[in-house]
Amino acid sequence: MVKFKGEGAYSLLNVQTSYYTTVGGDVMRSLYNLDSSSSSEITITEYDAEQNMIKGNFEVTLLQDWSNPENDITY
Repeated sequence: MVKFKGEGAYSLLNVQTSYYTTVGGDVMRSLYNLDSSSSSEITITEYDAEQNMIKGNFEVTLLQDWSNPENDITY
């Protein structure tokens, strides 16, 4: 979790980011985690406290942690 302090750039740590793919939404197919040798961050460009909304962008570099070849789908 990133402690939000308003607009600006926030560095991400390995334990804060992951990405996974699924088959049918319930069977995990692969897992990706942050590449700790690259910098990854979220940049909040706008914050509206009344609407409770933020806008921004992010840049991350991920490495595949594992994959289940039994669940691979060929297109």
